[in-house]
Amino acid sequence: MTLRSNNSPEPEPSMQHSWLSTFRHRLADANSLIHLSALGVISGFSSALVILLFRLLIDSSSQLLLPGDNPENFEALPSWLHFALPVAGAVIMGLVMRRMNPADIKVGIVHVITRVHGHQGHFPVKNALIQFFGGAFAIFTGQSGGREGPAIHLGAAANSFLGRSLLLPNNSMRMLVGCGTSAAIAASFDTPIAGVIFAMEVIMLEYTVGSFIPVMLATVTATALTHAFYGNEVLFSIPPLDTTPLWELPISP
Repeated sequence: MTLRSNNSPEPEPSMQHSWLSTFRHRLADANSLIHLSALGVISGFSSALVILLFRLLIDSSSQLLLPGDNPENFEALPSWLHFALPVAGAVIMGLVMRRMNPADIKVGIVHVITRVHGHQGHFPVKNALIQFFGGAFAIFTGQSGGREGPAIHLGAAANSFLGRSLLLPNNSMRMLVGCGTSAAIAASFDTPIAGVIFAMEVIMLEYTVGSFIPVMLATVTATALTHAFYGNEVLFSIPPLDTTPLWELPISP
């Protein structure tokens, strides 16, 4: 039997974990609402930052081409560019994607749903990069698409990369993707309620307290961060509507 010297260091306990390891174990518990809520706030920041970079790329590129330093001023372009710009952009995108692996150019909402329900919420890096730069190029050249598809993909992928880098459990990955989707819609269009509804009904396919509260927190965080950069002006102005009294409905045309 050997005696340990008094000057020798005591070994660290085998059950001692870092704060990140403890956080992972807490997330594996379905009732860990506090930790999931903290993760929702973090995911809101990450999604908002990605969408802000995406919007900055679109706006800075459009300002180089469009008159008046207005990224929405397509009407001021010459008439021949109204046709030539989308056609040239489509040809360039077709030639580039023709040389790529078909699995790498799967992007958009369908790709997000497939990765959530078939691959535990893990997103390939190549697809996200193609969505980021390809989506910005498509919008810049006036293709028949908007920011909703790229925003949903980028928000979901950003949080998927966050969860994988932190080695989070699979149940948290699915929730992170839902938070990223909701936060991305809110950051892109300033529509937090629509983002929450879309994430819960289309991406996560459930309404539970454990998922609803983190998604709400992610959406509020992304909206607040977007307002800090772009202000709180309404993106789409709705004109006032004249309502008809109910008793006139049977005789109204």
